[in-house]
Amino acid sequence: MNEKIISNLKLLAEKEKSHPYKYRAYLKAIQQLQSYQLEITSPKDVEHLPGIGKGILEKIEKTLDDT
Repeated sequence: MNEKIISNLKLLAEKEKSHPYKYRAYLKAIQQLQSYQLEITSPKDVEHLPGIGKGILEKIEKTLDDT
């Protein structure tokens, strides 16, 4: 599931390339999730990580709900 979440965030990041702050926020979140060793089953699993804010948590929740 982590790879699916990361993949979706990468797609969203590509759409935000023209907005540097949003793009960097996605990249930072992706980097955090790539080093997260446990399986993500809920946004609460990663809400404590730096760079994982409300918007990213909502994207994670949507990805989890879509599976």
